[in-house]
Amino acid sequence: MTKTTITPLTEDHLADAAHIVSRRYGALRETAPCLPARYGETEVLMPMLVELLNAGPGVAAVVEGKLVGFLAGFPIPGFRGLPAVISPEYGNGVWLESGDPGYIWDAMYTALAPHWVADGRTVHLVVSFADDATGIETWHMLGFGKAGADAVRGLDPVVSPANDIEIRRAGAEDVEAYRRLEMNLTDHLGATPTYLAGHEPDTLSECLDLLENPGYAAWLASRGGQVIGYLLQGPVGGNARILRDAGTSSITGAYTDPAARGTGVATALLNRALTWARERGYVRCAVDFETMNPQARRFWLRHFTPITYALERHIDARAVPTRN
Repeated sequence: MTKTTITPLTEDHLADAAHIVSRRYGALRETAPCLPARYGETEVLMPMLVELLNAGPGVAAVVEGKLVGFLAGFPIPGFRGLPAVISPEYGNGVWLESGDPGYIWDAMYTALAPHWVADGRTVHLVVSFADDATGIETWHMLGFGKAGADAVRGLDPVVSPANDIEIRRAGAEDVEAYRRLEMNLTDHLGATPTYLAGHEPDTLSECLDLLENPGYAAWLASRGGQVIGYLLQGPVGGNARILRDAGTSSITGAYTDPAARGTGVATALLNRALTWARERGYVRCAVDFETMNPQARRFWLRHFTPITYALERHIDARAVPTRN
């Protein structure tokens, strides 16, 4: 293989880095054509990359004078209580006409990881485009596991097998039923195998404010007069950057009581959410979820196309250099 040189990422590399992201994003849009087109435009990507470069060190992979890959990240003061760094989906990429992209990923992380560790950042997060099988496999080999996903779909209807479910929009009078389901979701996320600690349900007052906000819609599913599930949607929330667009409606919460799972409740809720999004002039629906939550993972991947995976590695704190 032609020699690969790993150098510090500089402003001189950013135009070529934007082209790498643009080409990779174009390939991703072939699997999810409803994604916003603008994130494939280099003039949109350039300010994002400048902000990234100003946030901390990065590395560039160069072959015969040509940029073939780059990796950089933002520091996070406290990620679940630990200092971390995250490379967003536009903050890394490899584009080779031939050769071994896995080798490039290996070389870049090997060069950049010591800077992150020396800064005391023991949680390393890398967000990968979901269609980059080689990149994801390489990150797995480097000790990274999938922790989260962003997924998207158009607003065409889905069909639920349930015909005995009533779906209604929650109002102020439903605040206690809505909060009960939110609290059940918190308990579910904190239990095996997800073990997501630190997720706190909204207070009753916060729930009431949300239910009275016309920009959001909380849908309740009932069977025989008993509320058994909910779904919350609104403007795009904490999704991947490439989903942040006025045309994106984001699902930010959903839960179905265990006894009602598998009976079409969640699908009926989703269908109502898609109808509302169409009526409001949205063009796509997005959701993010923890991949270690099996019920959520299976449901969302049945109806949505994954576009990014968040990969996470924890470094043994004893590897951090002692500072005098």
